[in-house]
Amino acid sequence: MARTWTYIVTLPLTWLACGAAAAQTPRPPAVEVEILAGGVATGSLDFDGAELRSGMAGVRVSAPLSNRFAIEGDVVAGPGGQTCCFRRVEGFYTVQVRQRLTGAPGPGFFLTYGGAGYFAREHYPGLRRTIVEAPFIAVVGVGIDRSLARHVRVRADVQGLTVLHLPLGVRGSVGVAFDLGRR
Repeated sequence: MARTWTYIVTLPLTWLACGAAAAQTPRPPAVEVEILAGGVATGSLDFDGAELRSGMAGVRVSAPLSNRFAIEGDVVAGPGGQTCCFRRVEGFYTVQVRQRLTGAPGPGFFLTYGGAGYFAREHYPGLRRTIVEAPFIAVVGVGIDRSLARHVRVRADVQGLTVLHLPLGVRGSVGVAFDLGRR
């Protein structure tokens, strides 16, 4: 009988204590959608010179796993080249991990690492061709973000692009992110 009373008293108290502890656990940030602009400076894989692709714009979606880690995907595109009978739009798509250097959801520095792929849409007279390459370009970068308002953040980052052990180029972007929920 004494054991039954122990269970009757301790189980509700344990349940209340666990509920209070769960209420104090911080929630991860909301999913963010970011509008970004930037450019890519690349060298050719056959070492015939460098090419600067500027004026790229795109969108990035960040899905947080915790206060420190998020999975991100982005697509950026811009004009790639044009002659009298040829026009090309090209860009990159990236899948990466964003790792904050602190666990706090506020402003701060972060690391990014993942993979990127190249795509292009070429227009010739009477012919259109789409090129999509697998994400074999490794990306590693650093960045900083800062909150402007409750659901608006500004972010700047720079990433190195490499294929195997060969440096391919540098990518930079600045964007404004909007939360799709509470923070």
